[in-house]
Amino acid sequence: MNKSESKYFATAARMDEAFLALLDKKNFAYITVKEICEVAGVNRSTFYLHYETMADLLSESVSHMNEQFLAHMEKDTDAFVTKLRDCPLDELYLITPEYLTPYLGYIEQHKRLFCTATENAAVLEMDKSYERMLRHVFTPILDRYGVPE
Repeated sequence: MNKSESKYFATAARMDEAFLALLDKKNFAYITVKEICEVAGVNRSTFYLHYETMADLLSESVSHMNEQFLAHMEKDTDAFVTKLRDCPLDELYLITPEYLTPYLGYIEQHKRLFCTATENAAVLEMDKSYERMLRHVFTPILDRYGVPE
């Protein structure tokens, strides 16, 4: 990555951080481009170099959050997949503290962004994120029960 690419991504990261900081204080609908630029220390033209709309910034933030979420959950993927594949069917349930605590903890850490994403699900095409999570979590279980895709 050259210096200008590095600066471009660093600026985008600052705007993302500014957005998330503002999102902790107020609802998405009330956050303005001007506020993001002030907090991030960039000009409005810089914002529009990166994003066309606030929805684009939200979409990027949610995509990043989903990637982090899945990466966080995939730390123990091999053990999890092995357990799903090998445990007896009567033990194949996910409502356990061992399973739910990491998911719920991550959601709690990012609750404001999760709520905003849910409120704007259609705009953000959250169905794609849900499909990915479905494949990660439920497809292996449905396979065990012989349920076709």
